[in-house]
Amino acid sequence: MRQRPSVSGAFFGEAIRYARQMVGLLGIMSERLENAFAAVPRESFLGLEPWHVRQGSSGYVALPSNDPVYAYQDVLFALKQERGVNNGSPSLHARMMHALNPAVGSTIAHIGAGTGYYSAILAELVGSSGQVTAVEYDPALAEQAR
Repeated sequence: MRQRPSVSGAFFGEAIRYARQMVGLLGIMSERLENAFAAVPRESFLGLEPWHVRQGSSGYVALPSNDPVYAYQDVLFALKQERGVNNGSPSLHARMMHALNPAVGSTIAHIGAGTGYYSAILAELVGSSGQVTAVEYDPALAEQAR
């Protein structure tokens, strides 16, 4: 399993604002959920250049660079563009995690984990006394998650 990446330096402020927006879009205040989203650097789970984001029904568009500032938005990043597999909507996942409300120490199975971004956020929520088992069918995505 890969060492847990963390947000630091110039993008720490971006991560904090992003986390607050994703939770705020739920119409709630949850410091715990904000902290979990802010702790995990989304850019570490998006793959190699160039990153592609979903533009509604027009498909994906390549970003001019893999600048992490692009990662801290409520947009879909392609993981396997040819198959329509993406990193998922952060606000949707925030809503589901809020509904799940995993307790510290919980054990969670995340099926269809992709590159592991949301698994890493779940791991923040359950803490070091909990466990998240991430399962991904696609070997290339599973390898990226290691």
